[in-house]
Amino acid sequence: DTARAELDALYSATDGEAPVSPLRFATVIAQRDWEALAAMCAPGFVEHDHRSLALLGTSQEPAAWANNFRVLVD
Repeated sequence: DTARAELDALYSATDGEAPVSPLRFATVIAQRDWEALAAMCAPGFVEHDHRSLALLGTSQEPAAWANNFRVLVD
């Protein structure tokens, strides 16, 4: 818990808009809140699956990425 709190403090100490904290990301995944996961993405978000066995290809929007993530987690 202490380490996570330290990470959250580091992330929130950045100038301007703070990025999503690792704790928030983990919480959203644990709660299976896929809409909240998509809302964490920046405008214009695109995810490219570069793994050698690419199953997902390219996700062109946050909702598609969150859905792919949901399928992998479930």
